[in-house]
Amino acid sequence: MQVFEIQDIKTIPKVFGSRSKNSLYKWTLFFSLTLVVPSAYADKRRFEILFGGDTAFAKSYHDHYIKSGRTHILAEKGYQHTIKNLIPIIDRADYVVLNLETAITDLRKSEFPDKSYLHYEDPAVVPYLLKRYGVDAVSLANNHTLDFAEEGLMHTLQYLKKQDIAVFGAGLTAEQAEAPHIKSFTIDGKIFQMAVIGSFEYRKNYDEQYRFYAGDNKPGSNMLTIPKTRQQIARIKEKYPDAFIIIYPHWGNNYVWKNDEQTEISHALIDAGADLILGHGAHKIQEIKQYKGKWIVYSLGNFLFNTLGGFKRLNAEPYGMVAMLQLTTENHSFAINLNLYPIFSDNRITNFQPYFLSKDEAKTFLKAMQEKSPELELGLRQDKTMASRKYYIQLPVSFAARETVAASD
Repeated sequence: MQVFEIQDIKTIPKVFGSRSKNSLYKWTLFFSLTLVVPSAYADKRRFEILFGGDTAFAKSYHDHYIKSGRTHILAEKGYQHTIKNLIPIIDRADYVVLNLETAITDLRKSEFPDKSYLHYEDPAVVPYLLKRYGVDAVSLANNHTLDFAEEGLMHTLQYLKKQDIAVFGAGLTAEQAEAPHIKSFTIDGKIFQMAVIGSFEYRKNYDEQYRFYAGDNKPGSNMLTIPKTRQQIARIKEKYPDAFIIIYPHWGNNYVWKNDEQTEISHALIDAGADLILGHGAHKIQEIKQYKGKWIVYSLGNFLFNTLGGFKRLNAEPYGMVAMLQLTTENHSFAINLNLYPIFSDNRITNFQPYFLSKDEAKTFLKAMQEKSPELELGLRQDKTMASRKYYIQLPVSFAARETVAASD
């Protein structure tokens, strides 16, 4: 793994909390030993792509919390405090994709003062951290990346570009916003091509009142509708006929299970040729279902979302899932598994440190999932390859028996 050096060591206390000499030494050591980006996976026949759900360091929330007498966890403990337990699985992944649910901007006055929960992150910190923690691509198709209107979105795009983090699901025009994230990987000398569509469900007020959706000459998010997304799938299949197509939608209601509209949309998109659906937006887990041999994970829940949340108040299951798409070459084709690692997401209990579940917690998580999908035989496996044993669900993925293509010299 490649370790990054810190160019300006004086900035470390500002970013990570205390300004003491001991703290400076501690975070210097942290960067020297821990802060890495993933290298190619040791077993070249296996490749893993991580998909995370709702993600925000949530500086905007903590700036508000401190005004009401609560702890500003980012200032008090440092950004690394909140992501610490997730580092092993990020380091393990060969490629990392997240739903970045915030604007990255210095703007603090929004054009939409009546909009609840305006999100912003520090441009001097967050893009840098995302890159150093190994994030390769982010979807901006959600209900917060335009909290500071088109200008805030443009700032976000600029800061991510500077760190060479790929962006999809939003752009300066509809054409840019609709463009899928296309990525080809060479695995054991063979090529696997992935196409990911990031999209945000249609909400009337986000269209008419908040101007969130991209237009011909208007910045915004990619809108999720059945006709529109069918066209996107068709274009991918025409231009990239061997691509594995993933729909990565931001949809549903907060802290509840899926709704009928999500079911209708997911079935229609699988009928149109999607190979996998990995949803997010509810801040909690939603159902795992199978339709015509294809998997639908309606919500991965939170990946890293540093807000107090409403799990207890709304009696919601306090879990998220980290999705790992695992590819292994076998003869002339890929064997693909979707491994879902449950994490505990209620920050009021974890003190803003989501963690992988213990055995008993994993059993409780599995019971909740099984009650919602009794037709599926879901079982827990134990992953012993990381620092501590982690539990997960494994779903075998069908990919239309397409053969891999040998990489050219």
